[in-house]
Amino acid sequence: MIFLDTNVFVYAFSDDPKRAPAQRILADGGLISAQVLNEFASVMRTNARRTWEEMERSLSLILRRFPTVLPVTLETHAAAVAGARAQ
Repeated sequence: MIFLDTNVFVYAFSDDPKRAPAQRILADGGLISAQVLNEFASVMRTNARRTWEEMERSLSLILRRFPTVLPVTLETHAAAVAGARAQ
């Protein structure tokens, strides 16, 4: 199982040409951490200028697809680094 980066979610919820590839990646599943949700919310509110309602709706959709959210711990960090290195 792969750790999903915040950018995959950002592109999946954008009008960017990278939207379709990002959505395919998300369809394959993966692992997310609370940090991904924090970063996504921040980017959606600041850079993408989404309303609170839009951002919260997007987070709700993410959590329906990825109901298990890993905490941000040293172990989570180490596993993500190891997974990225193996790619």
